Amino acid sequence: MKIGNNITISLTPTEIKELIAEKCREQGYTTVEAKDVSFDVGTELRGYGMAEHEEVVFRGCTIHSKRG
Repeated sequence: MKIGNNITISLTPTEIKELIAEKCREQGYTTVEAKDVSFDVGTELRGYGMAEHEEVVFRGCTIHSKRG
């Protein structure tokens, strides 16, 4: 019998930004901070007719920095 463990990890937007900034610093972009990371979030229409509705979607992430 194989018994697996499940875990749920909840991250705030600030924590995600810090993780991204940390990875950038590891790649040589030493000046990147969490404040330099921004998320592009918007809405899109989904469904058809009476079931059409707006859903929030993640479109991407932008990081502003110079390699240094």
